[in-house]
Amino acid sequence: MDNINTANQSEHLNKSNNWNKLPYTLLLVTLLSLNNPSEAKTLNTYNPNQQNVEVVSDSGIVANIEKRTWVKLPVLYTSKVKNFVINSKVVEGSGAKFTEDFIVNQMKFNWWISKQNQLLFIWDAVYEQITKKNFYDWEDWDNNRLSEFENAMDSVEVCWKKYKEQFTSYMKWRSTEADRRSIEADRRSIEATNSWLNEMIRFYNLYTGNPGSVRPEELKQAKEHSKWIIESCKEYNINYKAKLSKGILKFYGIE
Repeated sequence: MDNINTANQSEHLNKSNNWNKLPYTLLLVTLLSLNNPSEAKTLNTYNPNQQNVEVVSDSGIVANIEKRTWVKLPVLYTSKVKNFVINSKVVEGSGAKFTEDFIVNQMKFNWWISKQNQLLFIWDAVYEQITKKNFYDWEDWDNNRLSEFENAMDSVEVCWKKYKEQFTSYMKWRSTEADRRSIEADRRSIEATNSWLNEMIRFYNLYTGNPGSVRPEELKQAKEHSKWIIESCKEYNINYKAKLSKGILKFYGIE
């Protein structure tokens, strides 16, 4: 569920098949509205119990996007989006800020449809790239939304392609940045460990030159600290035996 969909060929085939059915779906909704208005009105009524949708508390990214765009999702899809976010490591985890910024930026484009439906279709594009499914299936019996989806199909397709491409680039950057930080942290740790080795030498010279200047508790503490300094040397492959004389090694109880 949490992997970006990279099966381009199957994606295009599935979307092509879905979009080929769209005119027939639109025709069906229109006929229902014209021939049986009372039935159409009933179908337009949303019953969350019948839909079996779990209502969840506000999620950070959903609320943030609404605040930044001044647009709220259609009520019918709010819980679906929130559940998706909560259960997706991509959207709620490391990619949360990226996904939030991506959706906000996509909302700046004019798709020549209502902003509420545009927000829904952008979320649907993100959902498809991660789950290979759609939560907007044109079967909510909202004539206007279905018509706007038909008008915005090209924009929706561009959107989900951009999300995959930009998310992939973003994760590569994160990986490179993490490697850089790890290397930098190792470098600092190696420098610190070498400094601690110098302190071990300094303390040894101080003690052997004037044992009375060192309190018993200081001697005990220095020998205890030497243990994790040597462990750090082993972790970073520092040749501490080449730097410490046999006398120093014996003094600290190091083999």
